[in-house]
Amino acid sequence: MIILTISLGLICIFIHFVSLYQIYNGGYFIQANVPQRWRLWTWMFYFFLGYCVRLLKEGNRKRTLLSEKRVGIWCIVFSIIAIYLQYQICFVRLGKMNSEYLYDAPIIIVWSLSVFLTILNLKVSNKAEKMVSTIAGNMFGIFLVHEWINDYFALTTLPTSAMSSTLIWLLLFIVSYVVSALVIKFGGKYGKMFITY
Repeated sequence: MIILTISLGLICIFIHFVSLYQIYNGGYFIQANVPQRWRLWTWMFYFFLGYCVRLLKEGNRKRTLLSEKRVGIWCIVFSIIAIYLQYQICFVRLGKMNSEYLYDAPIIIVWSLSVFLTILNLKVSNKAEKMVSTIAGNMFGIFLVHEWINDYFALTTLPTSAMSSTLIWLLLFIVSYVVSALVIKFGGKYGKMFITY
């Protein structure tokens, strides 16, 4: 499992650097040639990465993976770097705030890992844990729905700043969550099976 995860990660990083080469030589992201839902190398990598981290966490139940303070600082630092990367490549270089092609970037991979570790290391109340579990159960549905909404309204062309990009992202997340939750609640057995994967 670890070798597969590393192999997929190397494919992601290779694709990212080829895209950067293209961008800085007048081209565009090579990922744009493949619809987002079909970029299986990326989604499989993140799925297996989460699985490997969870296994590591399960094997170290008596202690946190990293200290909560370190993981929190790591998450904040990489959040800032990820926002800067998105701004520099997408907005400054390409003229639009569209980060959908950055999932293969090493910085985004490390940032995603830091967010995942931060959530794993949180000590929260049962109520908060139940809320996180409810959202987690809808993540595949949120992924599917957000693409349709994003494509229909051309949301990636709307942001003019980091703040408007963040607000659109939050609104998109909330609307996608609500639609996903409604499909689970009212979609019957097959709706629930489809959304919860």
